[in-house]
Amino acid sequence: MRALDILELGLSLEITPVLYLQPNREQSWNNSLKFLKYNKLERQSRKLKAMDDGIQERLLGSEGKEVSDLKGKVYDESKKIWRVALPGIIARVASFGTIIVTQSFIGHINSLDLAGYALVQTLSVRFINGILIGMSSATETLCGQAYGARQYHMMGI
Repeated sequence: MRALDILELGLSLEITPVLYLQPNREQSWNNSLKFLKYNKLERQSRKLKAMDDGIQERLLGSEGKEVSDLKGKVYDESKKIWRVALPGIIARVASFGTIIVTQSFIGHINSLDLAGYALVQTLSVRFINGILIGMSSATETLCGQAYGARQYHMMGI
């Protein structure tokens, strides 16, 4: 084997080709290949370290000075949680409110209609929630696998 054949067998061209190859000795070839593979791994680890050092920003960002007392920390965290949770709470209350208003109007018509609507509404809400929870669980699993396999296109990214 020649040196170019070795490089064509899958070694990246990013590797610094330090070739002290002696084609007559098989052990010398193996040692040179080990050095080339080690050199590639060393460069990849340097790239990863450089990327790790660059990510030093906070996810939620600081909105002011750091608070050292417990009450201030609890207040800041509570404010962040409410900022995320409040839209979901409002949406849930609004959707439940429409069900209550509809039931009150149907209750004025007839008690039998109210019982039928309550039964249908309960079953349909449970069925739809079951489908949504099942689909979200499947999406969570598939997106996790796609991210781990670095197939970002499968996640829609």
